[in-house]
Amino acid sequence: LNLVAALQSLPGLQGVMAAFTFLGNEEFFLFVMPVLYWCVNAEVGAQAAVLLIFSNGLSNLLKLGFAWPRPYWIDPRVSAFSAEPSYGQPSSHALNATVMWGYLASAAGRRWAWPAAVVLIGLIALSRAYLGVHFPSNLLGGWLFGGLLLWAFWRWGQGITAWLAGLSLRAQLGLALAVSLAYLAASAS
Repeated sequence: LNLVAALQSLPGLQGVMAAFTFLGNEEFFLFVMPVLYWCVNAEVGAQAAVLLIFSNGLSNLLKLGFAWPRPYWIDPRVSAFSAEPSYGQPSSHALNATVMWGYLASAAGRRWAWPAAVVLIGLIALSRAYLGVHFPSNLLGGWLFGGLLLWAFWRWGQGITAWLAGLSLRAQLGLALAVSLAYLAASAS
């Protein structure tokens, strides 16, 4: 709480931090994915879409499982520059930023992409603490689970993609329905 309060004592950063937060929002990535798909590389856009779905699903399930509060819920020294209705652990922004910017850096295949992604991931996470919606431990949780999801994608993504492509359309739709229902059941309990 002291770190969050100290960050918030820095003047004039609310707009800048809100801009960095936007670069970790689902809405931002929902804009980026079609651009990637239609204008850059269809495979990269499609894989980014799948990663965002899994990233958000994992984040939501973990938030329900941990049920940790947000800083502004428990300390009046912390201002809520952004209101969030869900629990705080892990930070969805840190998780999504790690997965999405990490994946895009990997897909870009440029030397500058990874350092740029790491800086951006860090600034997105810092913005969440500044805005009063996350403890540092929530950011670490987001980075950890995002890193694990990205690693799992690199490790097993090609094999799973090939397996899914071999299924009939009926089986693919049935699997999509079953996974969706599993997410709903997990969030309802």
